[in-house]
Amino acid sequence: MINAGAIQVMSMLSGIMEFDDLLNFARAFCMDEDIVLNEAVYRSEAETGDRNRSIAYLLKSKGVLQGEPEKTLDLYFKMCSLNVSAKTLADMGLLIANDGQNPFTGKHILHPGYIRTIRSLMFTCGLYDESGEYGVLVGIPSKSGVGGGIVASVAGRWGIGTYGPALNAKGNSVGGIAALQHMSHLLHLNTFS
Repeated sequence: MINAGAIQVMSMLSGIMEFDDLLNFARAFCMDEDIVLNEAVYRSEAETGDRNRSIAYLLKSKGVLQGEPEKTLDLYFKMCSLNVSAKTLADMGLLIANDGQNPFTGKHILHPGYIRTIRSLMFTCGLYDESGEYGVLVGIPSKSGVGGGIVASVAGRWGIGTYGPALNAKGNSVGGIAALQHMSHLLHLNTFS
């Protein structure tokens, strides 16, 4: 759930899937047919993504990156540039909370075993260097994004999506963390309580 891992996943997928395939999967996974590519954000990412280019070429030099770096990065930058809403994030969290099954259609999008891995990764590194502190204060598997969104998933219950553009020093939404901490305390959602 950090850049290097996401770039590696895109490397593995770039040889077997096109952007439209991944966009359709994102729409199914988030239960939101309105997800689209934000062209301006994509162009900006592609123009200023030197750190991610460095990561991709380092992975390639170590024999880890499986695909061609520029093709991988193009797919990565596009997937990082999808327009979503707080509701989209909540619906993604709901699908994760429901073991990969769309609760409205009954369709399985991902196997429960994969969901268990996703939840574990969300909990241990979903908020970058703040994951440990967040785990203590909020205690809900979550994943933040540098756009200010946070998706949280309460197993067997619900998904929560927040959006607040003000980021703290660790790159996480200040308002999103505050809201999730309040909800977790109020509704007794913390895994460790």
